[in-house]
Amino acid sequence: MNTRLTRIAILLALALVAPLCPVSADIYFYRDAQGRAHFTNVPYGPHDEKAQPLQLLGPDQQQPRQKPQLTLREAVSACRAFVREEATYHGTAIPLLGNEFDAYIRSSDDKVMTFGGSEDRFRFGKCMDEKGYPLDLPPE
Repeated sequence: MNTRLTRIAILLALALVAPLCPVSADIYFYRDAQGRAHFTNVPYGPHDEKAQPLQLLGPDQQQPRQKPQLTLREAVSACRAFVREEATYHGTAIPLLGNEFDAYIRSSDDKVMTFGGSEDRFRFGKCMDEKGYPLDLPPE
């Protein structure tokens, strides 16, 4: 009976002390001769390759990835090409009837001007918004 109480006391003591002990584990990575990346918990590879500590950032330390910002002219050009390609793919571009989409930047006030069908104008506005240039296009 005495040994049983001793065991319970030891387990209770460990349960109370264990959370107070800091625990850490390092993750290392190295590249082998073929250029493949390997991850390990030891600071060297199987053939004595020098492994480097892997730096992991917490959510508060991570910096958001930024897409390269296009100029307004580049965004208009990219979105115009996208809308025209979509119209050709879906079969809605019929140049003979005059409903081909176009967009340009008016030089007098740098305002984006569009003309074409409402579906094409919607796609263009959505594309421009995704590129960081929201447009206030009037409804047709």
